[in-house]
Amino acid sequence: MRLKKIRDDKWRVYAVCDNSGNCQLSDFLSNVQHNMVKYRDRLLAIFCQTSQEGPQQFNDRISHQIDKNNEIWEFRSGRFRVLWFYDEGKLIVCTGVFLKQTNTTPKIQKERAISLRKKYFHDKKNGDIEYGD
Repeated sequence: MRLKKIRDDKWRVYAVCDNSGNCQLSDFLSNVQHNMVKYRDRLLAIFCQTSQEGPQQFNDRISHQIDKNNEIWEFRSGRFRVLWFYDEGKLIVCTGVFLKQTNTTPKIQKERAISLRKKYFHDKKNGDIEYGD
């Protein structure tokens, strides 16, 4: 599995890339519509604060757990949602980003995050994680 660095300080924030090295989170944030720039900027600030102090500093409006069994969390900024999970060594792995359409996290997004989390830990166990910039 390939991961792309988003922020790196006391905490490391990475995003999952596909097999070609494309990062859905980076691509999404690079191509935000003009009327959504403020939400992107807030999300980037959340990543910056998270890398400095960790995600536990945020209230439930900004970050909360959406799946206790699979330990999936969510960052929120306006309509932007980023699903993520923890790993040891103060590492956060973002599995993707989407625009909120309903009051609940879409099942497909949650299933994708769970699947990527399982793949991450499988690949980590086998020494198949590639960390990039």
